[in-house]
Amino acid sequence: MEQVVLLPGLMCDERLFEPLIKLLKPKYHVHVPIMDTQKSIDGMAKYLLNIISGPFHLVGLSMGGIIAMTVAIKDPGRVKSMVLMDTSPHSDSVRKQAVRDKQIETVNQPSDLAKIVAQELKPNYVHDRSSNEHVLKLCMKMAMDLGSDVFINQCSALRNRKSLMDSLSFIDCRTLVLCGEHDKLCPVTVHEEIEAKISNAELSIIPNCGHLPILEKPKLSTEKILAFLGEGRNECRV
Repeated sequence: MEQVVLLPGLMCDERLFEPLIKLLKPKYHVHVPIMDTQKSIDGMAKYLLNIISGPFHLVGLSMGGIIAMTVAIKDPGRVKSMVLMDTSPHSDSVRKQAVRDKQIETVNQPSDLAKIVAQELKPNYVHDRSSNEHVLKLCMKMAMDLGSDVFINQCSALRNRKSLMDSLSFIDCRTLVLCGEHDKLCPVTVHEEIEAKISNAELSIIPNCGHLPILEKPKLSTEKILAFLGEGRNECRV
């Protein structure tokens, strides 16, 4: 059975991919490693490569997409195909680093984390808030379950990451670049850059959607991902 590795975004766990996991499990061995103790993107990539043997398909959203790109650059022979969702190959700007520094300094107890998630993260997650309160509640629940220490580690990893732009051309696996039409954090233009740099990439935009298409538009998102993975399986049989 082929392996699929799902890589969640900042302060998310396997619940982020719940709509997809149910559909993948009959055909794939599904892994959802949680990067809770690693303090760098490189460290997260090395951890993944150490705990999972053999080749695999990668599906990463936001921070998970950054890890996926890093893995595909470090060990391209292991990655059969890749889905990059609402992510960015760029390093943090000086302004964004300052924001993360302040978050890291102020998140001393659970109430601090809840405030950051509510005021600074959740407003950027979905396009239509009125019909996606359940998504935002889930995001808060995942973040609070992971806790402040994980937030500090993951924020530090994102803050200090290096740009991957110059290395994207080394990725040659089939790649689906998927993003929400109205993603405020990782806009469509960034995904167009990724598509242009990876030779075997295709871009698909989810309409009327923000940063979390897998939760905001689960039916369309899962259909696109399953179709992409299925095409790869069919090609292998030819």
